[in-house]
Amino acid sequence: MTLPRIARSPRLAMLRLLPGAGRGWVAALAVTTVVGGLAPVAAVLASGWLAAELVAATRGGLSSPAGHRAVLAAVLLAALFVAGQLSSRLSTAVAATVSARVDATLQRRAIRAVNGPSGVAHLDDPAVRDQLSRVTGVGTGGYTPGGAVAGLAAKAGQTLQSGIGIVALGFFHWWLAVALCAANLWWAYESRRGYLAQTRALTRQTSLLRRSGYLRDLVLTPDAAKETRLFGLVDWLGQRFRTEWDSTMEAVWAARHGYHRRFAGALAAVVAANFATYALLGHAAIGHAIGLGALVVFLRATVLAGVAATRGQQDFQIEYGLAGLPAIAAVERAARAAAGTGTSPAGDPPPAGTALDLVLAGVRFSYPGATTPILDGLDLVVPAGRSLAIVGANGAGKTTLIKLLCGFYAPDAGTITVNGQDLRTIDPRRWQRGIAAVFQDFTRYQLPARDNVGVGALSLAHDDAAIERAAARAGILDAIRALPRGWDSPLARQFDGGGELSGGQWQRIALARALLAVDAGARLLILDEPTANLDIRAEAAFYDQFLDITGDVTTILISHRFATVRRADQVCVLDEGRVAELGSHAELVDLGGRYARMFAAQSAALTTAGGTG
Repeated sequence: MTLPRIARSPRLAMLRLLPGAGRGWVAALAVTTVVGGLAPVAAVLASGWLAAELVAATRGGLSSPAGHRAVLAAVLLAALFVAGQLSSRLSTAVAATVSARVDATLQRRAIRAVNGPSGVAHLDDPAVRDQLSRVTGVGTGGYTPGGAVAGLAAKAGQTLQSGIGIVALGFFHWWLAVALCAANLWWAYESRRGYLAQTRALTRQTSLLRRSGYLRDLVLTPDAAKETRLFGLVDWLGQRFRTEWDSTMEAVWAARHGYHRRFAGALAAVVAANFATYALLGHAAIGHAIGLGALVVFLRATVLAGVAATRGQQDFQIEYGLAGLPAIAAVERAARAAAGTGTSPAGDPPPAGTALDLVLAGVRFSYPGATTPILDGLDLVVPAGRSLAIVGANGAGKTTLIKLLCGFYAPDAGTITVNGQDLRTIDPRRWQRGIAAVFQDFTRYQLPARDNVGVGALSLAHDDAAIERAAARAGILDAIRALPRGWDSPLARQFDGGGELSGGQWQRIALARALLAVDAGARLLILDEPTANLDIRAEAAFYDQFLDITGDVTTILISHRFATVRRADQVCVLDEGRVAELGSHAELVDLGGRYARMFAAQSAALTTAGGTG
């Protein structure tokens, strides 16, 4: 093994991580591991001493010096047994703490890594998702890197015991100790090779594991509970889960199958070495070459010699858990690569309170892996402090345009300028802090109502008056006050004191977040289907006041409802990634083009629905 390969060893990488788990805890783990390893060895010596003294005590009785020594040996053996039990349990508890701290450290690294880039393109990469699942244990059978710490600690204690057991047997026959050591090392080597092969096979199946986990969660979690029952999907999903899981494990079983012959050879060597050891010890004891005490010590030493080579749970913990360490490094590399793309930000966004004028010129963009661009030569001007509605068929590029304006993706070609400044030269974090948005797939946080609104502007999250004003303007204040614990109610029934909101109420929560962000200084407001869950009258009433409330903010609105669209200062019709029409509602209706036809069709449908209602 070359030096660079050794330097990349996951075991060495784990050792470098341990100080971050707390030097005191690591020291405690080392001490309890050593004590836990030595206690059984000392107990072996004490049991040999006790056996020898018991033989002598049978002649003189317990009152004799030999009897006294036998009692002392028995007390020592009991004390060592208690010490071993206590140190073992303490070592397990300390290892669990260190393991949790290591996992927390790695997960914090993963969080920092995936949130390092201002964009989100790296999160669309299946390879990155696979690596993240290995860090959390999803892609490694549930074993995490922190779990490998507990396995390594247990293995270290076993290795210490085995080494002392081999040395002890050397006092009987050195060549027998060497033979037993060689057989156990061979078995340990082949076992580890087998585990490594299984681990590599399992990590290659991470995508299948993620899919099987998704199918399992569909049946176990409440998100899809209504549809799984109505459509009778439980058995169907269960079968799909079994198929995905079996496909994953078949590769693991196949990898293990290839090592059966090696396992058999190593196992035969271990059995032969142990049989020879026990046979020679028995022959020596019968011939009075060794006494009862020595026989007990050597027999127990033989058992200890094979402890480190025993295959157990810790082997899975180690090999599967260590597979997460290269994964976190891969995630960090991918994040650094994503953060390093494009022009390095050199400037600040326009000062707070400044109206934003947006200009898109020749913007072209395709999602990674796609062959057809979503936006293709888009030219668009969004005047400062005005409202622009964007309409178009599904797939026309409306939401993609929003993602580019938010800095989640960079255009493949063309420019986006803000008050004349190229967006790629603006610090993306500071730019994003100045945007208020309600996305079509906004997040429903299972947190208290206060936090659900407050996340819109953390600078105002503790300002109760500001949060209540935003909720009132969004029309959700009364519903929040009616919850079991008011603002402190988690918005999920599965938590104590929690309450559930309707789709329309959730949408108003998201609108309240955006309004709070505007109050905190956001100058660009993005609304992607913000009232899709409201009825037409509620939507109309909302927009009658909403555009007035945000009148000095540059607003971009995406909606399929023309009752909403017509209130905007300008309407942009997107088609195949380009601007097909642009103008006010009245201008586009008079133009008689694509927008006029869509508006007429929707108006006719609403009139018909109203007439038949």
